[in-house]
Amino acid sequence: MNNKKVYYRYLDIIRAFFCVAILFYHLDIIKGGYLAVCSFFALSGYLSVISSMRKDNFSLKDFYISRIKKIYLPLVVVVFLSISAISLFDIIWLNLKPETTSVLLGFNNFWQLSVNLDYFAHHIDSPFMHLWYVAILLQFELIFPLIYIPLKRIGDKVNKLLPGNIMLVVSILGYVFFYRMCLKGNLMLPYYNTFTRLFSLTFGISLGFLHGYFKPLVPRMFKSKRMVNTIMLLYMILLSIIFFTIDASNKYFCVCMLLSTLFALRLIDYSCITNLNEDSRAISIIKYLSSISYELFLVQYPVIYLFQYIKWNSIIEIILIIIITLVLSSIIHFVLKIDKRRPILKIIMAILVMTGVFYGEYKYVMTEDHSQEMKELENELNKNAEDAKRKQEEYKKEYEEAQKKYESALKDLDNNKNNIKNVVDNLPVVGIGDSVMLGAVKSLESVFPKGIFNGEVSRTAYAANDILLEYKNAGVLGDYVVFNLGTNGDSSAKCKEEIMNTLGNREVYWLTVTNDEEVHFNDKIKEYASRFDNVHVIDWEEASKGHPEYFYADGIHLTPPGRKAYAEVIYNAIYESVLEKIEKLRGELIQNHENSTKNKITFYGNDLLLNSYNLIEKSFSNSNFEIESNYTTDELINRINESIENKTITNTLVFIIDSTSDIDFKKIIELVKDKKVYIITTKDISTNVDNVKVINIKKSLEDNPDYLRADKIHLTDNGNEYLNQVLIDNIKSS
Repeated sequence: MNNKKVYYRYLDIIRAFFCVAILFYHLDIIKGGYLAVCSFFALSGYLSVISSMRKDNFSLKDFYISRIKKIYLPLVVVVFLSISAISLFDIIWLNLKPETTSVLLGFNNFWQLSVNLDYFAHHIDSPFMHLWYVAILLQFELIFPLIYIPLKRIGDKVNKLLPGNIMLVVSILGYVFFYRMCLKGNLMLPYYNTFTRLFSLTFGISLGFLHGYFKPLVPRMFKSKRMVNTIMLLYMILLSIIFFTIDASNKYFCVCMLLSTLFALRLIDYSCITNLNEDSRAISIIKYLSSISYELFLVQYPVIYLFQYIKWNSIIEIILIIIITLVLSSIIHFVLKIDKRRPILKIIMAILVMTGVFYGEYKYVMTEDHSQEMKELENELNKNAEDAKRKQEEYKKEYEEAQKKYESALKDLDNNKNNIKNVVDNLPVVGIGDSVMLGAVKSLESVFPKGIFNGEVSRTAYAANDILLEYKNAGVLGDYVVFNLGTNGDSSAKCKEEIMNTLGNREVYWLTVTNDEEVHFNDKIKEYASRFDNVHVIDWEEASKGHPEYFYADGIHLTPPGRKAYAEVIYNAIYESVLEKIEKLRGELIQNHENSTKNKITFYGNDLLLNSYNLIEKSFSNSNFEIESNYTTDELINRINESIENKTITNTLVFIIDSTSDIDFKKIIELVKDKKVYIITTKDISTNVDNVKVINIKKSLEDNPDYLRADKIHLTDNGNEYLNQVLIDNIKSS
């Protein structure tokens, strides 16, 4: 092979292209820029082979020294400069020591897997989240000689085609392994794992051996400068399309990981056709960007990480990040590059850089490792979450038992028609019907305001059981169920049996139809009802005879007067049924039952509540706890609405939520304006609503450092006792 060093302009162009794609992904400008990492891996594998084959004798010593200079030394400088910069801001970085150690020792990809960091998340948890790539690169460079030396001997002594073909087979198998791992669901495992990502590197190695022994794999007809420019532009457009469109959740994620690798190989192939030594300002800029591309990659994420704590205009922020990244990368590249140009400037810059590096090293050594403390906290929170879940299940069970006792106690009510009417009016009647009921929903809701009525055109009884199960699982299936399912034909005995099995002992009311001459349903439902004590037939056909004004021309669907009469017939049927059941039930038990739920307390909270759960639960043992680590406003509203719909909402609501959840309490307060509300928070919330009391504990936590753990969010034992006492003083005292 010709060992003369040549300059291939296009290699610098594609390197700069890949670098920009990754930067734009980290800036959240393009959603598929992460795919450019595959392209970089392919380029790295290729260049490792090519640079090694250009040497007359491959030296392990020289190889590792060059990799230390080119890859590891800039990494160390950027890592410690980042620590220096971050330490100047009031930023809590609990994983500084273990994460930095994983970066320096080259296993950061596996460390990120162990702590469940998500590279695709829209938030930035660490300034080194991108360094999983460098970890894989370092691991690859460590074993590269073990791959290169035997393959080179095979190529020299056996057959020049074998090294490239062997690595091609390894690459295909490697991609199959990656694809199968992706199918298991946890996307970060195949994305971070060294063994699943090697396929891009080995594809590059394969092309490197083919180029080293032969020529670029480009047909003669495509080697003209015009054709090369056109084809390379086409591949870059294709790559740009997937960079802009394929995010990590896309179903073509795995395929595009392969495509970005293969397109990169074709770009490399065309880049090496012609030795282009032409010089121009544009070429000089591209060449320079390519020369600092590694430093650009290392620097960009720490800069972005710092800017997330600065609330500026997003466009200005992006521009500043790009400028600062370019400047810092240029300085580091200039300081580390061995040449004799501008020695005084180099010395000054080197002193500044090394001062930052030494300070970063000092902070790294002196920083306390909170890993064990945070692990213990995680275990504690997990245990508390299990306890809270068990408590919630017990609370639900107690509520269900109280509900049963309530239903039993209702049998002692007086036979007072006013009370009976009140009971019937407030029954959570469930109605399931066809288009006849659908037209009368408003009329039904007027007589049963707490009822649920579900009508649908052309519905038959075959659809009923699924709806009942859905309501039953949601806890909204009341004891009185009305069916208007027969207009579109009868159902099988098995269908009715499934319905009755689901309903159990609930009271069932089934309406006859007015088109019986067509469907022959009424006699069948009457015969069926005779077999059950809890199935009642409402004879709508008989009740509506002689009232043509109830119906439209088809004699089935209801006019406004018909809808009103329809609702009254159902109401009266249920009224008469209830009248028989509640002769001995007493009205005050209804109020007592409602109060037994409403007079309890419901706690809503995130980790601030979860952290203190055991203490608070002992102080407020007869309470309900709704805990979610990452509460959003919508989730909280849904929980409250669910309790309102299920009538399990209590009169006193306590919200214990720290600053990690951005809750819009104005919406919450409006939703529960008839309840007594306490908001315990570490954020400033202002409200003039009489039923709401805001208790800001931020100052107390700041004045008592022993109340907070190292992350400045979760409470220590002292902090938990303080929070519990705050609740006792404010809630129990009132």
